[in-house]
Amino acid sequence: MNRKAARTAKSKSTKKMRNRPEYIKRETDSDREYLKTLLPSLKRWRSWWHRTQCGGVDLESAQHCEQRRPLEEWPTKPTGKEEDLLLYRWRSRTDTHIPASGMEDYVRPVCPGEHQLEAHVDLFSWVAFLSSIISQVERYLALPESVTVDWNAHLNAVHWDAAQSRYADRVGCRSRAFTTYTGYANLFPVMLGVTREVDKVQATLQLAREQLWSPHGLMASSFASVRQAREEGIQHDNLFVGYVWPHINLLCLYSLKTVYWDQMKLEEARVMYEQLRLLSTNTVREGTRWWEYYNPLDGRGEGSKTYIGTRALFLGILDDFS
Repeated sequence: MNRKAARTAKSKSTKKMRNRPEYIKRETDSDREYLKTLLPSLKRWRSWWHRTQCGGVDLESAQHCEQRRPLEEWPTKPTGKEEDLLLYRWRSRTDTHIPASGMEDYVRPVCPGEHQLEAHVDLFSWVAFLSSIISQVERYLALPESVTVDWNAHLNAVHWDAAQSRYADRVGCRSRAFTTYTGYANLFPVMLGVTREVDKVQATLQLAREQLWSPHGLMASSFASVRQAREEGIQHDNLFVGYVWPHINLLCLYSLKTVYWDQMKLEEARVMYEQLRLLSTNTVREGTRWWEYYNPLDGRGEGSKTYIGTRALFLGILDDFS
């Protein structure tokens, strides 16, 4: 038997073996053992976020995270008491930048001396997303859920700006409760699938269409927010202030399809998914290279050239997350 025939025979044998019950059971058992090993580390990671990136309604609670109750003891639903509000605040804040957030120059209100009273909706969404993954693992392993927080309810209690019908950062400025800027942060509860309330999902999608939509994808900040930041003299590096970032657009696409269309059957999510997928694909395909981010006006790629991250994300878009 020549080499080609031997490889073909081996391939056929492997395919047959994968269809056998004993193979499936062995792989399932292996997955369970892996998840059992991983689970304690995931829970420590969640606890670290909760203990180190806390927010608070006063300076005492905002500064002393070590005094915070563990998530395992947190009320499932908001109680109406200020001490039960679930607040998170990115550390590393300067007047104009928050490097730890991953969107370092994303425009947020500047209130010198009062930033410690902020609560960031994007950070809340990341913690909620991580906790939901941990709960899924625990259910898969037939274990009781270690945290029973209703993240959707706490999200609404802290970050829903009813006057503007949108999710937003709570700001430390005494003159107002919520940020007046519009951008990626407002989309995170939908982008990470935290909120499941139809009216709030629809309001967020409408916000994205009306203020962040461009011919090349969703922009980091609205044009109105860019003008406001310029008028207020807020310094930035021209990164998360207006540009189209493929990885953020991919997160939106993933949640639109897998959560809000496949699970919730929202027609608005299906339409936006198809349109945004086409815009993102054309923007990347028509560029001379794979770029880190793109100009929302002309689609010109900027930042790092031949960006490997954009390549990897583009494959998910082409595969339609199947």
